[in-house]
Amino acid sequence: ADDKPLTVEARKNAVEDAKEKAAALAAAAGVTLGPILQIQDGYVSGPPMPYMDSRVMAMEAKGAPIAAGESTMSASVTLIYEIR
Repeated sequence: ADDKPLTVEARKNAVEDAKEKAAALAAAAGVTLGPILQIQDGYVSGPPMPYMDSRVMAMEAKGAPIAAGESTMSASVTLIYEIR
């Protein structure tokens, strides 16, 4: 499956969330935010899958149905602002 649209949307949401948090923190501290000086992307696409013996996987597959089309996507960003 093509996760690119989900990744783009997750990143946009992460940036908006970071901006809102930065604005709230700046207001609480009584400072003004200047321009963004740096952006760090911390993309996450779900937990790593541990290696399992094929016999264990076959046993677990019987009791663990997975809904078609289900996906989890998240992104995190760090925005570094100039403070005025």
